[in-house]
Amino acid sequence: MNPLGRFKNAPLFLLMACVLAWGALPVHAQEMSDIASMGYEAFGDSSVHNENYVTGRERAVKEAFRNSLDEALRDMLGPTVYNQNKNALKSMYANPEAYIQSYRYLEATDDLVEKVSRVKLEVMFFKEALNKELNTRGVLAALVKPRTVLVLLKEKSLTADTFYSFWESVPIAEVSMYKYLVAEDIKAVKREDVRDRIPETLVLRAVNGDLQASVEVGLKAAADVVVLGTALSTVVNEEADTGTKTIQANLNVRAVSATQGMLIAAKSEIATVKVEKDFDGELKAFEKVSENMVRFLVDALGRYWGPDKKKVVQQQEGGIHPDEVPGGGDEPPIEETPPPTNQIPSHLPPMMGDL
Repeated sequence: MNPLGRFKNAPLFLLMACVLAWGALPVHAQEMSDIASMGYEAFGDSSVHNENYVTGRERAVKEAFRNSLDEALRDMLGPTVYNQNKNALKSMYANPEAYIQSYRYLEATDDLVEKVSRVKLEVMFFKEALNKELNTRGVLAALVKPRTVLVLLKEKSLTADTFYSFWESVPIAEVSMYKYLVAEDIKAVKREDVRDRIPETLVLRAVNGDLQASVEVGLKAAADVVVLGTALSTVVNEEADTGTKTIQANLNVRAVSATQGMLIAAKSEIATVKVEKDFDGELKAFEKVSENMVRFLVDALGRYWGPDKKKVVQQQEGGIHPDEVPGGGDEPPIEETPPPTNQIPSHLPPMMGDL
């Protein structure tokens, strides 16, 4: 009797386990590549001249590249924006390799009777490269609502005793910032309006400072600017004799342009309040720090967007000219600030990725 007889099917079981594990990979891979790349399958064929199947194969691959690029652009832009910008997109098809990360053959045949070379490829595109090219051509702006802001924060609350996933939580600081933005007559997008459009893995990468992830969040939410970051509340001091506590709220945010793919502004704010109850102190501290942060963002957005042309027209139609506003002719000079860049200021503290 063979003592290993009971294990005679072990190789088969091992093979099945490997197949199952491999089959589960695309889901994870898709989550990881949600930002950096996007893949499409495409066909290409080309006639063969003078029995030169090598050149025929190259032309077939080139056609498959163009077909896959066309699918990618249709997917990114949607039918309406794609059809409206066909002329602006035409020259992109001349050099699709500029946006391709990698590709692999799925099928390849040479028909010796019909003298045709055919291929089926899986093509992976650099999403960032496509975004930059579309922005250069003025197409990306059509995907967002102008002068809109989306605020998404990952918050660690002093008084919260239950852990929630990102989209299940309702950050106090985020609600406060939304309120103050609306009060400043800025079109703000609500969290609940975009939660079904943005994967949690994507938004968490954006919150932790990934620029390209932030751009993707903005495009998926159709928001011109996204403000992402972290918020934290803590007790920094307790006075036993008076029974009061000092509650501190920390807020770290970055404002990113979804269409320009660049950092507009970044800032850290701290606010403290003295109270007797933790919850009251947390609310007041987050309210205070959010108000200060929005005041900073309003100035930064004003420099980025420039004057609101609609408001200027409304003022002129109402008989009010900027020069006629009391004191309008004696305004102090505005201190110029450098334009926003993709570089994150080195003096700012890092994002609290361990929240």
